[in-house]
Amino acid sequence: MEPQSSVGMRGSTKLTTRSRSRMASGLCEVRRVERDRSWPVAGRSRNAAIGARQGARFGSASAGEGFLPRTISPRPSCQTASLGDPALQPGVLEPGNNAVPPAPSWAASSSSYPRAIEIMRTPTLSGPSNAGPAVPGANPASPPPNPAGPAFLAPQPYRALKGAKLRMREFLFGPAYQKHQVALTVAGGGTGKTSLCIAEAVAMAAGKRFLAEPVRPLRVWIYNGEEPLDEIDRRVRAAAMAQGLDHEQLRERLFVNSGRSRNRVDLSRHSKDKRVEVNDPLITSLVESIRGKIDVVIVDPFISTHSIPENDNTGIDLMAKAWGRIAEEGECAVHLVHHASKGGAADSADASRGASALAAAARYVRNLAQMTEKEAKAFGIREDELRRHVGIRVTKQNNSAISGTEWFKLGSIAIGNDPDPAAPGDVVGIVEPFEPQIEEPDLPAMVGAALDALSDPRNIYNFGSPNWFGYAIAEQLGIDGKAHRDLIESLIEFMLKYGAIETYNNPGKNGRPRDCVRGGGGYAMPAVGSAPGTAPGPGGALDG
Repeated sequence: MEPQSSVGMRGSTKLTTRSRSRMASGLCEVRRVERDRSWPVAGRSRNAAIGARQGARFGSASAGEGFLPRTISPRPSCQTASLGDPALQPGVLEPGNNAVPPAPSWAASSSSYPRAIEIMRTPTLSGPSNAGPAVPGANPASPPPNPAGPAFLAPQPYRALKGAKLRMREFLFGPAYQKHQVALTVAGGGTGKTSLCIAEAVAMAAGKRFLAEPVRPLRVWIYNGEEPLDEIDRRVRAAAMAQGLDHEQLRERLFVNSGRSRNRVDLSRHSKDKRVEVNDPLITSLVESIRGKIDVVIVDPFISTHSIPENDNTGIDLMAKAWGRIAEEGECAVHLVHHASKGGAADSADASRGASALAAAARYVRNLAQMTEKEAKAFGIREDELRRHVGIRVTKQNNSAISGTEWFKLGSIAIGNDPDPAAPGDVVGIVEPFEPQIEEPDLPAMVGAALDALSDPRNIYNFGSPNWFGYAIAEQLGIDGKAHRDLIESLIEFMLKYGAIETYNNPGKNGRPRDCVRGGGGYAMPAVGSAPGTAPGPGGALDG
């Protein structure tokens, strides 16, 4: 394709790229360098040097590529430069050539010098043309460059690592603190989420057990976005006292920062067009502060580290993935603390307030919920004490088996920080491990309760029915049928085995067969422990 001269009025001073219909194939590109009215007649000048540099900037190292400048005159009637003009030879503005173009033939006329030069980038300068001879020292022939540049993401072959070459998961303090991963605690107000995380941080730094066992004394960084530094210090001291530790021994492995300081963490930022972006410079700075120096980062609360609306799934996902990047590049475990939604279910990972993207991005989610009345009754807890008992319910766990509910108890302790040594000082909230005392099942009493339950209309054998016989038994025993399903099912099977009850077909309204339970024939319960299958099994279940 032969480049064409162009005539037209141009008065701006911007560098633009113009596409025309005949260039739609992408085989050439036009770039335009605006000039002021001081085009040189001869010799070197500032504007000519700029033109040479611009030509070099537009260039490519591939051979066969060059630049043909085209003039744009101030009036349609003025001259246009021909491609035979020495100033328009392709080598003048090729990459690496800093030669200053000589003055065009029309430059002597002050009334018709060009206001701008358009530079046409041609795919090849080989073959016959009127562009003049090739410039000595041109680049050797090579394939044209990929216009899209290197691939952003290329498929990576499966590594097929064997044995110890495949890195094991690193749980630093139970599944809630896994290296290279993000975990999440979801809790409502007054459930002790901050006190729990501080207690865990103290135990990790000291290398002591608290609900979990640390793999070693760990370096822990607490970033609290709500409390001032003094309050964090009080809570750390109280947690250390509650665990029988000297808080001064934590200096080298426990680090605390407050979000109320000038250096507040905000992983989000907004572009000029108001798009949400990740604050990459801050992430880089945090990674540099963490890698090799910190094992665990606790962020309380998550909302204090960004400026994204909580219901914005896209923005929250960016922020959660930003913390995941910090965990990966910083080679640490990141644990985020977040508020629960109003009325959120304690047994669901979606109980977190706002966008569901946060829980989706976390590899481990635990919910804190106060003990219910049914649980208090089963554990023998007085009604006025149940609010002090909080359960840790694992609602999502991608990288290990979901464990049962763990419990802790809310309390308080005087930290002795009053100037008067005789005064107790501030009283600060703490958490203490709590293990419910579950009595061994009384087999005769359970069988008696099951026999009494036969008069209840709920007599369906299948657990999936709302009229499951086990619910009637649970009501007689004063326990939660769903929570104690295994125990109740063991009891039912035990009584079926010894003939205390039997199943029979009682079709439902749709006529389909339906197994129901009724009293059996004569029944003599064996003495507990006198024969195999009569003693309570593991976890209170009856072996049958």
